[in-house]
Amino acid sequence: MHNVATRIGVIVCVHNRISFLEDALRSIAGQTRPVDEVIIVDDGSDDEQVRIELPGLAEKYGATLHRIENRGLAGARNSGRTAATTDYLVFFDDDDILGPRYIELTSRILDHRSEVDVAYTRAALFGLVNSTWDLPEFEARRLVLDNSVYAAAMVRARTFDAMGGYDEKFRHGREDHDLWLRIAAHGGKFAQDKSIQFFYRQTSGSMNHGFGARMTKMVETYAQLSRNSPEFTVQNIDVLWDEILTLRRRNRQLLRRFGWLDARLDTLYRVRRWIVERWPLRSRRESD
Repeated sequence: MHNVATRIGVIVCVHNRISFLEDALRSIAGQTRPVDEVIIVDDGSDDEQVRIELPGLAEKYGATLHRIENRGLAGARNSGRTAATTDYLVFFDDDDILGPRYIELTSRILDHRSEVDVAYTRAALFGLVNSTWDLPEFEARRLVLDNSVYAAAMVRARTFDAMGGYDEKFRHGREDHDLWLRIAAHGGKFAQDKSIQFFYRQTSGSMNHGFGARMTKMVETYAQLSRNSPEFTVQNIDVLWDEILTLRRRNRQLLRRFGWLDARLDTLYRVRRWIVERWPLRSRRESD
């Protein structure tokens, strides 16, 4: 039996998209351990269809709807936390799906292991890609390098509050990575159930997909991660340098093996520019 004294809240943030929301809400409603609160945060949507349909969906699934000025995902989640009155929190994206036992299994960990602050299950990808999501085994030290815990992990409300919630400076992703890193830096513990009960939708427009395409923003974001947990980052700096030196070695090996291709491609590009400059496309078409 679960601990009846603990209450669970799920916070779903929405911004100008409603196409997947009912699937997400249906998965929350179908849990073997029911949640006590579902809070939908509309993060300043200006899409008319979203604004019209959200109240009906909230009512259908027994959720509370909060509308705020746009604050970005981190700010919307913080706003949802302010509205929640539960002991455990799940911050759930509007396009993902929970397996029916997700709440049961993660809350069981927190109920019976007081030392654990964050609980989650294994996960799978669906949509454009359908496969098991091979997240690495959790190791707190490696959080200085990369994230291995998805945003929808269940976290104790008191732990979330002690960290000050999400850092709203993260407007381009990694706000969850930053939260987990700060929790780990303060001695927080993480635990995973080995069942696959979280399903992460893959779309061409996902935030992580866009984030990876912007190198400058990536550098700024990862630098902010280190600034937010400086002591923990320094204590585990060997993890970063091991990765850097490994990549440098691999890069040198690839350059020795395939570097000649770069020279050939550079020559081809210079020849192409030379041709285009001397015979522009318009001139060639007009002469045909």
